[in-house]
Amino acid sequence: SCDRFGRNLFDVVKGQMDVPPVSAVVSDLDHMDGKLNISNIKSDISQRKALQKHLWVMTQVFPEVSWVYYYSEQNTYMGYQKAPGTAKAWWYYGDALPDSPSTAQPGDYTTLKRYAVDAEGTPDPRTPQDVKEQYLYLNAPWYKMVQSLQKTGDPYKAGNANWTKPMVFSNGKMGVSVIHKVTDPKDWTTQWGIFGADYELAHLSGFLDSASKSAQGSTVAFLMDSEGDLIASSKYKDALPATTSGTGQAQKPLAASKSDCEPIKLSAEALTEQVPDPQKPGSKTTLIKAMNRSETKAALQGFVNSTANTYWMNARPVYDPRGLDWVLVVAMVMDIDEGNIGEVVKGIEGRDTEWRTILLCSVTGGAIALALVIVFFLQQRLKWVLAAIVTAAYVVGVFVCIAALPGWYGAADQDMAALHSQCEANVESAAQALGTQSATDLVNAVQRFMEVPSSVLALSHYEYDAGKLQLSNLRTDVASRERLRTHLWTCIRAFDEVTWVYYGGEGGLFTGYLDYKGGLAYWGPDKPSAPQEGAIDALGRATVKFYDVDLTSGKPLDKTLETGPERGMTANQRPWYTKGTTARLLPNQDLYTDRVIRHTAVYAFKDEAKTLGLSAVLAALEGDPPRLVGVWAADVTLAAIKDELAEIDLGPGGLVIIIEKDTQKVIASTDAAVSTSKDGELLTLGQASNPLFGLLGTKLKAAGGGVKEFTVSTNGTLYYVEVREVQLQDIDWQLLVCMDKNSVTAVYAGEAIVKDAQAASATYSTWVWILGVVAVIAGV
Repeated sequence: SCDRFGRNLFDVVKGQMDVPPVSAVVSDLDHMDGKLNISNIKSDISQRKALQKHLWVMTQVFPEVSWVYYYSEQNTYMGYQKAPGTAKAWWYYGDALPDSPSTAQPGDYTTLKRYAVDAEGTPDPRTPQDVKEQYLYLNAPWYKMVQSLQKTGDPYKAGNANWTKPMVFSNGKMGVSVIHKVTDPKDWTTQWGIFGADYELAHLSGFLDSASKSAQGSTVAFLMDSEGDLIASSKYKDALPATTSGTGQAQKPLAASKSDCEPIKLSAEALTEQVPDPQKPGSKTTLIKAMNRSETKAALQGFVNSTANTYWMNARPVYDPRGLDWVLVVAMVMDIDEGNIGEVVKGIEGRDTEWRTILLCSVTGGAIALALVIVFFLQQRLKWVLAAIVTAAYVVGVFVCIAALPGWYGAADQDMAALHSQCEANVESAAQALGTQSATDLVNAVQRFMEVPSSVLALSHYEYDAGKLQLSNLRTDVASRERLRTHLWTCIRAFDEVTWVYYGGEGGLFTGYLDYKGGLAYWGPDKPSAPQEGAIDALGRATVKFYDVDLTSGKPLDKTLETGPERGMTANQRPWYTKGTTARLLPNQDLYTDRVIRHTAVYAFKDEAKTLGLSAVLAALEGDPPRLVGVWAADVTLAAIKDELAEIDLGPGGLVIIIEKDTQKVIASTDAAVSTSKDGELLTLGQASNPLFGLLGTKLKAAGGGVKEFTVSTNGTLYYVEVREVQLQDIDWQLLVCMDKNSVTAVYAGEAIVKDAQAASATYSTWVWILGVVAVIAGV
C-alpha cells in the first residue's frame, strides 16, 4: 500500500514541478518565433505593453506558479506576483509601468515598484509601492547561474534553463525558481535576459498533506533534496521549518534529519548514509545522490525503526537535469497489533512443545522399561507378577497420553485457524482501504489529465486576446497563418498530454498539429506557406492532408505523409466545431470558474486509423458585439486515457473502467482482452465480452446513482468495487476500480494456508499413533 501510494503521489509531484519550466518554455518559444519582440524592452512602449500582456497570459494559463517575470541585460524588470491569501489576485512588479520607458541603467541600482492590477492584468498607476530599494539583479546568483549555459535551438533541452536551490522569496515564502536563458533569436550566444517562474514550496506541502489524509493508516509524505534539506512535507503544510539568521529570518530549509517528526527524521538518516558512488568507483556519496545518479532512478523501500515504532519507507527520485535533485519519501507506520498475534503464536509454540515432550517421554520410558525387563528376565530375579503389573501400568499410561494429545494439538490447530482468520481480516481491510485510496488517486489523475486540453485552449484564447494572433483572413494572409502555426506548434510541444491541437475557421479553413504514429505531423488543406483560397471550395470543403515536420521549427516539409479518406471534409460541420460554437466567453465571465470550455462526446478522428477520442473546444470571437470567427480545439484519445489508468497498480486481477454515467458506454478499460468499441462505436458494459462488465452494469443500475462501493462475484472470484465520479463541462463519467479479493489477500495465501494446516494436522496425528504403538510394544 505504501509503495503504490508513493508511486501515485510521485506522478502528482512531478506534474506540479513540470509547470514552471513549461511556462518559461512557452514564453521563450513566443520570443524565438517572433510573436514576442523584446529586442528593446527598455524604451519601446509597444514591446513593453506586449510583454506585459504576455506575462499576464502566463499567470492565467499556469496558475500554479506564484511569480512570472522577465529581466533583461538592460537591467529592466517586469513581472507578476500572486497576492498572498488569494487564488486569483496578482500584483504587477516593474521599475516602470508598461506604457512608460524604463529609467534603469545597466550596472546601476534602481527601485522596484509594485502595483495593483485589474481583471485584465493592467497595473493601476495610482497604486505604486516601493518594494525593493537599490536592486541590481545582474549580480544575483539566480541570474548568473544561466550565463554559462550554451543555449540550443530546442527550448525543452536541459541546457537552456536551471532550477535554483530552495530560497526565501521577497514575500518571505520558501520556494524554487526556473531561470530560462533568453538570447538573440538569430544568435544564441548573445544573452538578452531571462524568463523566470517561481514556485512556492508550501503548495507542495499542501498536496502532500491532502494526499496523506486519504492514504491508509498513519502516513507521512515529504520531499528532501540531495543535501538532506526538507523541501516540503505533509507534516508542515502551513509553515515549513527552516534555519534562521540572527535576525530571526528564514535562510534555508531545515535538515530533514533534524525534524521533530520521527518518520521524517528516521527516513532522512537512512537516506543520507554513505554508500558507493555509482559514477565514481572507489568513492562514496549519500544514498539520495546515488539514487538520482543511477541510470534506472529506481525506487528504494525498506523498514526504518525507533525504539517505539517501525515504519515502512518508500523513496523515489524526483530528478530534472536542469537542477532538481530531490527524493519523494512516504513513511507509513506499521500499526498491525503485532503483540496480540505474538501471544497467540507463543501459545501455539508452547502446546507444540508439550505434546512433543510427552511423546518423547513415552518412547524413552518404553525403551527403559524394555531394558529393565530384559535384564531382570536374564538374571531371573524378577517375579512374573510384578513384571505384569509394571507392564500393564505402562501400557495404560501410554494410551492415556495418546488420548490427551489430540486435545493439546487440537487446541493449537484452533488457535492457528483463529490467527489465520485475524490476519486475513486485516489484509482484507487493508485491501479495501487500498481500493478506496486508488480510486481517489485515479479520479484525481483523470481530472488533471482532462484539464490539460483546457489549458491549451486558455493559452490560445489569451494569446489571441492579447493581439498576438490574427484570425480574420487566414485563407489568404500567409503571415497570419504562420503566426498561428507557430502558436499551435508551441501548444503541441508544451502540452504533450494532448494528441491533436488545431483551429477551424468559419470559412472552412482548418490547421493544426497531431501526434502521428509516434511523431508529430502538421495537418490542413495545404502547407501554411501557401494561400488556402484554392484548397477550399465555395462550400468550405477541403481534402485533409498530413505533412511531416521539422522537429526544431515545426515547419511542414514537402513530403505528404497521408491524404485523408474524405476529400470533401467541411471543418465547420465536424462535431468539435459544432460544439465549439456554443462555448462562448461572455463579458464578466471567467474562462475557468464559469466552465466556458466545453467537451464533445466521443467520436472518430480524421486520421487513417479513425482513432476514438474527444475534444475540448472554445469559440474564437471578434468585434463588438462579438461574432464567431472560428473554434479552438484540443483532443485527447481514449488510448491516452487508458494509459493514464494503467499508471496505478491494483495487483493481479485488478482493473479500472471508465464509463459514461447515463449510457454505461465504456470510455476506457485496463482489461487488454476486452474490446471497448466496434465499428467506431463504443460498447456498453453489457456488450463487453468479459462477464464482469455486465454484472457491474446490472449492479450500478440496481443501486442507482449514489452507490460508492459494493462487491460482485463472477466465476468464483469476488471483486471489491469502488465507484467515483469524473465531472467536467459536458463530461459525466463514472470510474470503477475493481480489485480481486484473492489477489489482494494473497500475502496470506487464502485457503491454501488452511489446507496446509489440515495436512500438517493429519501428518502429526499419524506419527503420534505410530510412535505410541511402538512405545507400547517396547513396553510389553
